[in-house]
Amino acid sequence: LSPAHASAAIRAISVVPPSPSISKISNALQTQIKATPTTQLRPEHVAMVLKALPQLHSPILPGLPQQLMHRLVTLMRNTSASAARDAAQALAEGARLKRWEVDARVLTALRTHVDIRAPRMSPHHAVLALDALATLNASSSRGVVRRVMDRIVKAESELTAEQISSVQTSLKRLPSSAIDATTEASAGALRLALGRRSSSSSGNIAKRQRRSHSSSSSG
Repeated sequence: LSPAHASAAIRAISVVPPSPSISKISNALQTQIKATPTTQLRPEHVAMVLKALPQLHSPILPGLPQQLMHRLVTLMRNTSASAARDAAQALAEGARLKRWEVDARVLTALRTHVDIRAPRMSPHHAVLALDALATLNASSSRGVVRRVMDRIVKAESELTAEQISSVQTSLKRLPSSAIDATTEASAGALRLALGRRSSSSSGNIAKRQRRSHSSSSSG
């Protein structure tokens, strides 16, 4: 199997009930992934496997999670915001379910990756990047969070209300040490924007109701 197919296969069997045959397949797939050169893996493959491992009913190959974290650090410069978010969620899940100790270098690489890209990120990717930082409890990321929030606020009109709500949730999950006065001001600007949208939406609904009522009365 190609690395992409092997990663997808591990994800698929993670939801399959345990059996001797599934355990053999799981072990074979994990062995293949562990032996695959880093140059043949993509960040999304690593994130996919990390996400699947805690869900497996069969044993996890010793050392595989730690190796994947190391590979994630190596591949981080080519990681998309969505893959970084998925990897962060997978590591948090592994820490919760399997007591993985998340390699500190992963967070350092994520901070650097996001910091470099923040000014050029699409608003959607900025939202995902903030989610990734919050998921890994990025306590030493005050400057990075500030720059990501600056990108989000500048492109606020391109975000949906759900995305703005996601940003607010991420900010609540971040430790207070990652939030400075500028970030607080950006969060306040987003709250105002969300309030304006809510008021505008309520006004439009009221107008439609009045028009509907008027049409009914005329009839």
